[in-house]
Amino acid sequence: MFKFICVFLLVQLAILARYLVYGAFEPLYYASTYLFLLAAGVLFFLSKHWAKKEVLYSPKDISSWSFLNRQRVFNNSKPLFKGDVQRGTIQRLFQQKWHYIIADLFGPVFFLSLKLTIDEDIVKLIPTKGKWFSNQSYWTITKNGQEIGYAKTVVDLKNTALLKEVIEMQIGEEYYSTTANTVTSHIILLHNDQQVGEMKRNHIISNVNIIECPDESPEKILALLIHAFHFKNA
Repeated sequence: MFKFICVFLLVQLAILARYLVYGAFEPLYYASTYLFLLAAGVLFFLSKHWAKKEVLYSPKDISSWSFLNRQRVFNNSKPLFKGDVQRGTIQRLFQQKWHYIIADLFGPVFFLSLKLTIDEDIVKLIPTKGKWFSNQSYWTITKNGQEIGYAKTVVDLKNTALLKEVIEMQIGEEYYSTTANTVTSHIILLHNDQQVGEMKRNHIISNVNIIECPDESPEKILALLIHAFHFKNA
C-alpha cells in the first residue's frame, strides 16, 4: 500500500520539478497520478475485507494444523486450528512503527517478527542485528518470556544456484533446519537429517496453509512459520 503512496509522491515531485525548470505542465498527466492513490485505497479496503475472512476462517475436512493468510496490510491475529478446533493464533509483529513501512516498501523479509500462541504457550520470533551489508537474517526465539534458541538464514551461492532456501536454528540443545525449493510452497523441517514436520498450501491456488507436526511442538511449528513468512510471504 505504501508503495503506491510513495510512487504518487515521487511522480508529483517530478511533475513539480518539470514545471519549475521547463515551465511545462500537463493537466492530464497530473490527474493520472491520483490513480496511484486510488490503487492504495482499493488495496486497503480489499485487505480489510480479507482480514475479516482470516479471522472468520474455519477449516473444512482438514485434520492437520491450518490457518488462512490472505493479506499482509493488517497485522491481525490469524486463528490457528488443529482439525476443526482453534488451538491458537499467529501474528506478525513490528518492534517499531517505521519497521512496518520499510517492510511494506521493500519486502516482508525486513524486520520479520512473529508471535505464536498455542494453548497456554507463547512463542516469539524476535529479529536481532546481523553484520552490516550481510544478506543473512538472524532471530532470537523465546517461549513464555524465556530465550530458548536462535535462527538464521543460510543464503549462499550454492543454495542460490540450486534454487534452495535454508534456515538453520537451535532450540534448546537440539539443532533443526528448514528447507524448500524456491519455486514451491512445500517446506520441510529436518532434525538429524530426518523429517519431523512440513508445511504447504492446501492446494496450488489456496491461501490456506497446512502444517504437519506429529508431536504438536510450538517450537517446531514456529520453525516452519519462520520459513514461510521469510521466504514464501506465507
